[in-house]
Amino acid sequence: MKRYNTSSGKVSNIVSYDLGNDYVIVEFNDGVRHKFSYRTATAAHVEKMKILAKNNNGLTTYIETHQPKFEIWYK
Repeated sequence: MKRYNTSSGKVSNIVSYDLGNDYVIVEFNDGVRHKFSYRTATAAHVEKMKILAKNNNGLTTYIETHQPKFEIWYK
């Protein structure tokens, strides 16, 4: 998992993320991990989320706004 540090310096609910070919796993500050995959969230959402995660900018807002479907993963 890579640390998610917002480029704006704002505090984020996202702590870290992991990127795969067809998924993004996001860990929130409560320790819960959500897996957004092509199967659950669609390829368009996943690819956009990958860009936002790599740029450390806008991922929380994107998830809150678009509410893509996910699977819950725990530590």
